[in-house]
Amino acid sequence: MRGWQDGVWRLVICVGLALSVFLVSIYSPERWIVVLAATLALAAALIVLMWRPREVPRLNALGPDDEIEEEVWIEQLEKLASLNLRLRLTGISRSDLTTVETCIDALRRLLPILNCEYEGHTLTRSVNRLPSSYLSRHLIPLLHAPDGLRQSQLQAADRRLEALLCELKNVEGLLAAGMTGELHGRATILDHRFGG
Repeated sequence: MRGWQDGVWRLVICVGLALSVFLVSIYSPERWIVVLAATLALAAALIVLMWRPREVPRLNALGPDDEIEEEVWIEQLEKLASLNLRLRLTGISRSDLTTVETCIDALRRLLPILNCEYEGHTLTRSVNRLPSSYLSRHLIPLLHAPDGLRQSQLQAADRRLEALLCELKNVEGLLAAGMTGELHGRATILDHRFGG
């Protein structure tokens, strides 16, 4: 839209310059050379401005937290699906994975909503980090644990994930109620309690 408006203004300026040259040459034939020189100088300046390269922001100028969010959250969704599948393939019963899968499902619902509607928000960044930081830290050991230890590790992970699930439900409730003022507080809680 802005490029179109710039083009219209440039056209108006060019037409105005041509009209002024014409009018000055009609009313003051002895000064037409001065008017023509001034008009050519203004037209040259306008041409330089029209073809001047526009500044493009560089990607390497972004800070450490400025990531391309879409790639991040899609990658996190893929990690969640992969982690869920790998846990099922370990032979853990589906009833034992209820809390894990409920937590994964809550993240699968929240990631698209936060990244599409609250892009760049601190809560969005916190939730984006949960699959690779918190969930991986507590669930990956289950994949490699011997069968005898797996059940005790699963119970410990369930207690931690129930707390995370409670916070994720709070976030869903805030989003559903439109209470966006509370989102910064939830981001702080997630960061402190879950290292998100």
